[in-house]
Amino acid sequence: MKWRSVWCRIGVLLIGCSTFLSAFPQPAVDTLRVLAIRVQFQPDSDPFTTGDGQFDLSSGSDPFQIDPPPHNRGYFQDHLIFLKNYYRKVSRGRLIIEGEVFPREQNAAYQLDHEMGFYNPNTTPEEIDQGIATLFQEAVEKADLDPEIDFSRYQAIIVFHAGVGRDIALGLDETPRDIPSLYITSQFLQRHLGVDGIPVDNGAVTVRNGILLPETESQEGLQLGLNGMLVANMGSHLRFLDLFDPDDGRSGVGRFALMDAGLFNGDGLLPALPMAWTRILAGWETPETIYQAQQDQFTIPHVLSGQSPRVYRVPINEKEYFLLENRYPGEVSLDSLQFVMSQGRSTPATMKEVLLTHFPGEAHFSDSTGVLLDIDNPDRGLPGGGVLIWHVDENVIEAGRAENRINDDPDHRGIDLEEADGSQDIGVEFEIISGGAGSELGTALDLWYEGNTAPLFRNEFSATTIPNSRSYYNRANSHIRIFDFSPRDSVMTFRVDLTFFQTRFPRRIEVSRYGRITALKAADIDGSDGGAELILTTDQNRLLVMNRDGVFPWGADSLEAVQVPPEHPVLSPPALFPLEGGDPGIALLTTDGLAYGFRFRRATQSVDSLFRFQCPAAITTFPIARVSPGGEVHIYWGCAGGEVYRATLTAGQPPAAEVVLSPSGDPIRYLHLVPDGNDGVTPVVITDAGQAFIGSEPQQALPQGESAFQPVGTSPVTVSTAGRFFNLETGEFLHPEDGYHRFDSPLAAVAVPDPLTGRLQTRYVLAGDNHIRVFNYNFTLEENFPYRVYTPPQPTHFHLSPVAGY
Repeated sequence: MKWRSVWCRIGVLLIGCSTFLSAFPQPAVDTLRVLAIRVQFQPDSDPFTTGDGQFDLSSGSDPFQIDPPPHNRGYFQDHLIFLKNYYRKVSRGRLIIEGEVFPREQNAAYQLDHEMGFYNPNTTPEEIDQGIATLFQEAVEKADLDPEIDFSRYQAIIVFHAGVGRDIALGLDETPRDIPSLYITSQFLQRHLGVDGIPVDNGAVTVRNGILLPETESQEGLQLGLNGMLVANMGSHLRFLDLFDPDDGRSGVGRFALMDAGLFNGDGLLPALPMAWTRILAGWETPETIYQAQQDQFTIPHVLSGQSPRVYRVPINEKEYFLLENRYPGEVSLDSLQFVMSQGRSTPATMKEVLLTHFPGEAHFSDSTGVLLDIDNPDRGLPGGGVLIWHVDENVIEAGRAENRINDDPDHRGIDLEEADGSQDIGVEFEIISGGAGSELGTALDLWYEGNTAPLFRNEFSATTIPNSRSYYNRANSHIRIFDFSPRDSVMTFRVDLTFFQTRFPRRIEVSRYGRITALKAADIDGSDGGAELILTTDQNRLLVMNRDGVFPWGADSLEAVQVPPEHPVLSPPALFPLEGGDPGIALLTTDGLAYGFRFRRATQSVDSLFRFQCPAAITTFPIARVSPGGEVHIYWGCAGGEVYRATLTAGQPPAAEVVLSPSGDPIRYLHLVPDGNDGVTPVVITDAGQAFIGSEPQQALPQGESAFQPVGTSPVTVSTAGRFFNLETGEFLHPEDGYHRFDSPLAAVAVPDPLTGRLQTRYVLAGDNHIRVFNYNFTLEENFPYRVYTPPQPTHFHLSPVAGY
């Protein structure tokens, strides 16, 4: 058959909660009980409908006929067995479907009041939809007269009617009054019948939604199985979103997804598996997110494998990302086998004949009805195998979800397939003589694998390839490069390079060797390239330095510059300051009162001791360094006795420490310096009791129970973990954003020029609750913030103050 002629109409997917609606499947095993009822029409001889309005109960003679008659109760019961086996596989055993067909008599059906044409007048869309709603209502009401049916036992209903569905386009439609298949919702019933449900069981239960399907999809010499329509409409009941364009029925992602043209794979016998996003939505798949990769190789088994991860997620931004999955139909294409078997024959081979001939152990047909009951891998109907790359935009999905219109814009779909052949032709209409004809629903060249013969294929997906890995928004470079796909197989590999990280970063610090990081600063240590090195301290009293290559090549160790004896716990972060000759210096203080100073001697690429002395009291704050206008280096710190000390470093002289402030007897928790207006500085202190001082002047105390961070800024400001701002200078403790955020780290203050006046204004940068936040000088959020760091969120706290600059 020509796939370009097959278009499905699954219908609108708007499901309201009701007695007759199961909860969305969760990872735990869920059992869904399905009531299937058989209805037939009054007999007719209408030339504009297929059949005579009654079920075909004749006996088929062709052993290879798809879904042969008689279409009795056993026939439909066997289709429900396929439905059960399909969802058991794709849900990995988390959804079990149990179905029953009524009436129980083998050849019986509930009799509707009218001929088929009454329910589809083939006039306006409104009148056709009203007829479909009437058919569904009447079918349910007829079944309600059967005392054997207890509607309260079921969570889904399927109405199988006599005749053929008006579900595919074969050119001129000679039977336009056949009944379209549809998923019926309460909104559909309300819109066309004025009721949002159908009361049954004496009003105890209300049927608000259900599936309307024909006895067969085969027509006009074309043999199609009912399995695909049955499985896809059940997907609608499970709240799967349609992936085709609802306006014109054009495909959105082709044969690679159940909720698009994939429902007709294998001539309707082998509906495609739900694509990765749909399975994730259902709770049946958990993707592994790739946040960091530098040409790392990843292994991806096929979807039905017992190995994991089976889906990878590569974020572009907070709402946009790629999903990768390995779809493996086997080593041989069913389409190719069907083509070869049909050569030289007047009647082409059916897909049933292909399966019975080449896959007798994998495909199981009912001996009594001829219906396909099970297949080892429903994806055997795909045009080929390899890795699929899905481009997902949750902004579009959120906007179109309520109306089930996430793929109605072919230029910006909510879920798009990045077609490896570079043509991006799924859903495009071609003339029969066009070079693109036959590719509208996808081909084997749309998958990613080594050996793909498409002319534009480079075995790489990046910002410069066709298709490319750029964002939908402003075509921004995502810095995502996915490449080196292996040959197609049940287990494949590929490599990922996320180039938005500096080369050789991120760098993992070996905790067992160096300890856990306690502070991070940046400064030009080696003076070689004008760039800053990262300076880190750890809980093992080690000082690490890392250049742009991720190493520190001055000493024997590739990272460690200094280690203070471990019996003297270091307070982080250290203080950095310039020395005569241009060398940088660093001061480290310990809680038991020791002060260490080191010089990074650039000329010899060595680290020398600068000073070591004992302070007269236990130290409670990290050191702060300042260079006076006269060139002297002053180092300040706070102590347990409430004193603020200052050590002065003068060339050629040992450091001298003195008390410069003693505002109270309480231990000092935080120390900060602000300009005094006379080329000097004034200490700002917060004690353990929460009392704030600017110099010796007490300020408003912090509220009891509020855990605050280190103050920052020329007008000293601090924040609490509860998300409150405190301006210590003005005593303003109430602000518009108070309490709306969680802060895990101290804040950083950055001076930014005002775009209108050019005057510097302070911006405050904080991290917490998986977000980076930037606040204006008045503590309102800056535009485009907060920014989510990890999507989905990771169980981590950003305990270090951000390194920020302008």
